[in-house]
Amino acid sequence: MVRVALSATFAHHPGALQYGHFLVDFYVLHPSDVTYNDVNQRYWLEYHPLSELQHPNHQTSCHLIRPTLTSEEYARASGLTPFRQWLIIHHEDTFIHGPFEFATINGRKTRDRISAEDWSWLRKASHLFSNQTPPTSLPAFCVHLNHHHSVHHLPHATARVLAYAAMSIDS
Repeated sequence: MVRVALSATFAHHPGALQYGHFLVDFYVLHPSDVTYNDVNQRYWLEYHPLSELQHPNHQTSCHLIRPTLTSEEYARASGLTPFRQWLIIHHEDTFIHGPFEFATINGRKTRDRISAEDWSWLRKASHLFSNQTPPTSLPAFCVHLNHHHSVHHLPHATARVLAYAAMSIDS
């Protein structure tokens, strides 16, 4: 899951719409949620210390901050920045679903869960992308007792940061 960072994109590349180059922030499935069904899995923005993004290694850590109105300010104050990458999203082989709003569960708007309707739509279009959608058959009841800010060593996040750093060096 990604979020297009429109204001940052246009600040760095005013012709983004014409060329299809956009900065995107990456959402990561919270590691505690892999045993839950689709609508009970939380997706939080992937943050890193700026020094680790500039000089990544195989021990690069991924910081997850519970999404709130102030989480981005909290991240900046903690010296963290979202992992942000330029993507070309105007190719015919690029699958885009959105914009979407995060789910409403028990009458409360969430900031981190994908709605059942969006998951249903993504399942119907799964032949257009390679990522797997989460199963619906996992437990539907869950209790999330996580801290506001946690640090994880996520192999897929580390691989993404290392690949991006290698691309930047080659460019």
